[in-house]
Amino acid sequence: MAETLTYNELSTLLDELGFVAKHSKEATVYRHRNGALLLVPEDAPDAFLTPAQRLNVRDTLVRYGFLTALQAETQLNRTRSAHTAA
Repeated sequence: MAETLTYNELSTLLDELGFVAKHSKEATVYRHRNGALLLVPEDAPDAFLTPAQRLNVRDTLVRYGFLTALQAETQLNRTRSAHTAA
């Protein structure tokens, strides 16, 4: 899994998958109409997700059928590549 996934990249990815974000001072809740839910701490957009947060994102995307495990790895690595190429 990508080691440099930022909150901004995560937000973009989840938006593309149809999640809706609700922000508060402490956290952002991402909800999808199919019931998928992700909660991440509110942090600077360029801050990196922790390995545990990235694993939770990957597992949620796979569990709810958004992506296969291989697609999740590829998507998250593609996001990292786009970030590091910029």
